[in-house]
This record gives sequence, C-alpha cells and structure tokens, in this order.
Amino acid sequence: MKTETKKIQSVCVVGAGPAGSLTSYILSEAGFDVTIVDRYNEAKRKVCGEYLCPLGVSFIEEQGLGQLLEGFEPVLGMKIVSPAFSSVLSFFPKNGNVELGYSLNRQSFDNRLRELVKSGRTRFIEGVSVTDIEKLDFGWSLKIGDKIESFDLIVAADGINSSIAQKLKHKKEINTSRVALHTYLKYKNKHAYSRLGQMHIFKDGSYAGINPINEEEINFSIVCDREKLKGRNRVDLINEYIKSSPELCHIFSELDQETPIKSAGSLKNRNSHIAGEQLAYVGDSAGFIDPLTGEGIFNALQSAYILGDSLKRFPNENGLLAYKKERESYFKEKNLLNSIFQLIIKSPLICELVARFLKVKQKRADTFIGIIGNVYTPIQGLLKLISN
Repeated sequence: MKTETKKIQSVCVVGAGPAGSLTSYILSEAGFDVTIVDRYNEAKRKVCGEYLCPLGVSFIEEQGLGQLLEGFEPVLGMKIVSPAFSSVLSFFPKNGNVELGYSLNRQSFDNRLRELVKSGRTRFIEGVSVTDIEKLDFGWSLKIGDKIESFDLIVAADGINSSIAQKLKHKKEINTSRVALHTYLKYKNKHAYSRLGQMHIFKDGSYAGINPINEEEINFSIVCDREKLKGRNRVDLINEYIKSSPELCHIFSELDQETPIKSAGSLKNRNSHIAGEQLAYVGDSAGFIDPLTGEGIFNALQSAYILGDSLKRFPNENGLLAYKKERESYFKEKNLLNSIFQLIIKSPLICELVARFLKVKQKRADTFIGIIGNVYTPIQGLLKLISN
C-alpha cells in the first residue's frame, strides 16, 4: 500500500482553542481516534476582539451547536468613524440565515467548546505541553509531558506562535511594526450603549475597535504603530487617542494608570506548510493577518470545519491536500480584501471619500458591513456596492 493513500485513524490535536476543539469534535464524531492536548487546564481570556461575525453565527447553528452562543449578546452592525469624524451607521443585511453577529466572552466560549469535546469520545489531556515531535515513516511521534506516543496525523492548533510550526521550521516570520493594545472599559455615558460594534480610524492610520460584550464590559483595543509606544506608557497612549476623538471622549473617561492593558505584538503570521505529510495546521497557526475585521474566531472555526469535512471524505493524505486547496482558495479573497482595507485606513483622504460614498445610501453602508461581516463574499459585496 502506498504511503500517500494509507488510511489515517489516530489523530493528535495540539491546542484546545476554537480551532483545535472543533477539529477534535468533528473528527471524533466521524469515528477517528482523537487525542487533544493543551498546556492549560482551562481556557484563558486572550487579547481578542471577542466578536463572531454573522456567517460564524450561522455556521455554529448549522452544526447544531447553537447552545455555545446562549447568554451572549447579538451584534447588529457597526458604526465606523473616519479620521475627519464622519460617522457611518451600518447594519448587517439579511442573506439567507445570516443576519447578526455575537459578542463573546472568549474564556466562556472556549471553555464551552472544551466541555463539548470532553462530552464525546475524544481523549483530552490538559495541563501538559508537547515538548518534542519526530517524523515517522507514517505519522509522527510526540513527547507529551514525559510520555512518548505515536499518531497517524498531527493537527497543530496552537495559535499564532505555534510551537509545532517553530519546531518544524514552518513558521515564516513577517516583520510588522503594528501592535495591539487591549483592555476592558465601561461607558461613562450609558446612553452610548448599543448593540453595534464600532471602529474609529485616526489620522495616523491607527484605529480603535470597540465591541460591547454587555452593558458593563466593553472590549476596547487600539492597533497602532509600535513606534507610538516609545517614551510613553500604554495608558498614556490610549488616553491620547481617546482625547483626540470627540466621540470617544463622549463615551469613555480617561483611563487611570492602574487600568490593566494587554498587548499583542505579532499581528501577522505565515505558514509555509498548511497541510500534507500527515500534518495539518488550523486556526491562527495556519496563517493570520492584522485583526481589522474581527474575524479571527470565525477563521478558526471555518478552517477546523474544512479540515474535518475533507478528512471525512478522504481519510488519508488526499484529505489533507483537499483541505489545503480549499483553505487557500477560501481565505485568498479575504486576505486580499483585508490588505486593501489596511491601505485605505492608512490614508485619511481615502477614508473620508469612502465614508462619504457609504453615507449616500443606507444600502451601501449595509452592504459594506456585509462584506466585513462575511454576510457576502468579497466579490458579491463589491458587485453590490457598485450596483448601489
């Protein structure tokens, strides 16, 4: 029997975030012998916009996993504010079953996914790291804690700084000067609370992302040039941005120096492998770009689904090749669109022109947010914008 068509039976998923947990659940339900390993005993809250786009919500419900979203608040659209303070209100257009997004507490959401995995047939190893990996004739040998085990397939779902990708030299560093500063705030003016996300773009190409988790907790982040931090602490820098915007001043008080702020300096990631040779990457470990549209959670879930579906159809190397091809095709348009958005953000003039174009008709604004929210594919959305 040729190696490339040998059937995959045992799978080890490294990492129990959304991508790893959903991959484990799908493969276990399909009859694979699945082990999932995570270095933590429970999920932790991460630097993340904590937003699930409308297509992500539809995707969760179509998998029969709607219970994962219970108790979280919906997101109805987005308010976008240009560097010249032009404000564009947009609402997700209905497209089939796709209608609204959700604000998530990532720790709660991730732990719900973990519990889902534990309720099935998956073997779950928590609080232990994978410390070594070695290629076999077919499959891989892993050192999990102080034990060595062999598997037909390794699925690396261990994030943007994937230890598997680093050990195998698949991670391709991309120099980036951008940094994300993240905290949780309260509105000083309760009348400012709504179920719209917000994006405030500044004249220097930085932007603030606001996601209302609930009335008492607002997910707030600034993405800016790393050079901005030189000579200033994080609180002072965020306060400077807040003071530069009349709208932000209206809804937020200045932060005091004790406000906890986390940062993420790796806002891009490329992987030279993706899938093949009994190894696949899912989620951020497979590739990641600046968090402009808040779709990291959806990308993680979607890549897990594509891999699971591919392996159910072809439980061998052909399934991995099918996953790689479909993933690359699916995310190619989104990454290109995201890169275009990044270029627009860095030009105040273009930002203002786009804002004025969108404000002419509500349908334009709604179509635009439909593209960002994955209600439409980039091509569908752009054609709709032109026709409107």
